[in-house]
Amino acid sequence: MMGYFLLYQCALKKQQVVVLKSGWLGNAPHFFCQEGVFMLDNIAFVQELTRCDVLYILDGMNMMTSGLPSFAKMIALTSPLVQQYSEAIKLSKYRKAVMGIWSRDEAEYWRSAEFPQMPLDIFEDRFMRWDGIARYVFWTFNDPFEKEHLEAAISDCRVQMLDKSNGLDNFDSSEHISHKLFQIKADEHFGFAGLDLVSTWVQDRVIMLACHRERS
Repeated sequence: MMGYFLLYQCALKKQQVVVLKSGWLGNAPHFFCQEGVFMLDNIAFVQELTRCDVLYILDGMNMMTSGLPSFAKMIALTSPLVQQYSEAIKLSKYRKAVMGIWSRDEAEYWRSAEFPQMPLDIFEDRFMRWDGIARYVFWTFNDPFEKEHLEAAISDCRVQMLDKSNGLDNFDSSEHISHKLFQIKADEHFGFAGLDLVSTWVQDRVIMLACHRERS
């Protein structure tokens, strides 16, 4: 989601961009410019990363093995596998930023603009479950198993996981971190501000099951 948003912003500014995105067109790097979009071979890819006027967007891939830029500015995106960037983040030239979830108004606008085929009642149901987590509200709305996956994650949730002071690194399951149960809260400077259950609906389900376990 953020990768597409960045591409849109770059297009408005006529910024030349190299994109390497996991699972997208065979993981091949692509060059975006005013003249069009071009697939890069390895030689051209390395050459583009030597240009200081190019923005390099790395989405969901290990930056230490995918190629680091010589002069191009790089934005590396990942969700939820933040561990793959842990080594690079230790370097002082990189800054870690956390993106918050979408507001209701933003989600409604995106539905009307990009998903007009999505019925309003389905949007309402999915927003109730996942709040502003766009991945689950929109991209998987045709997946008949996504609700089952959410129920499975809720069933696996234990009371100790609700201690928001634990932080991301103390969760033992990336499935729970990946916005099925929790949302990441960002502060005004895009820093990590804590975790919260993804929605009131999920919170009620988790508490109900926890009470049921204690009684049984």
